[in-house]
Amino acid sequence: GVYALSGCKDFCMSPAETSGYKVNEKDLKIKTFDVEASCLTGYIGTASVIPCSSDLPVYQLRGCTLDTRMCKAPPSTEGYEVSENSLVISTFDVSATCAKGGAWVQAPDMEKVKISPCVADQGLYRLSGCVPNKHCVAPKNLTGYIVNEKQLLISHFDVATSCAIGYAGKPVASACGDDGKPYILSGCEWDTNPCT
Repeated sequence: GVYALSGCKDFCMSPAETSGYKVNEKDLKIKTFDVEASCLTGYIGTASVIPCSSDLPVYQLRGCTLDTRMCKAPPSTEGYEVSENSLVISTFDVSATCAKGGAWVQAPDMEKVKISPCVADQGLYRLSGCVPNKHCVAPKNLTGYIVNEKQLLISHFDVATSCAIGYAGKPVASACGDDGKPYILSGCEWDTNPCT
């Protein structure tokens, strides 16, 4: 004989396509309908759920679209080895290390390379943390100076100095201009009047 199905019109049906949405179906009964949705990573917008009705038995998902906003590489990545896995802003995934071979080194004040994603479509991401491996050396003549060499890397040069006994002035240690050159000490002079 002929039979008819009944009872399903009290429930909403799930949509066949949910790409871009994370869906939590708590209750599909029309009277107590409770479905939450959010956009998946890689999608942007504000997810909304439109309940079903007697005319439309499937609830609908709206508001999430594929994120096509992209970052671009900086004009120069000299000193870095870069691996770009995703340049899409919402799934940005770029890794970098200092270039191998010894010409570039990790900056002494940073634990690792820092990669800053762009904030607007077609913006440049930024790399920091690698510096040229160029060092100063101590000058041959340190007469009149007491030095404390903390960092001889030119980009982070840090040498503290004071005048030795018998010398006076305002001592300054200045970084060298090129790799392997001595740093410059100035400001201390023989104290011609030590009793004043």
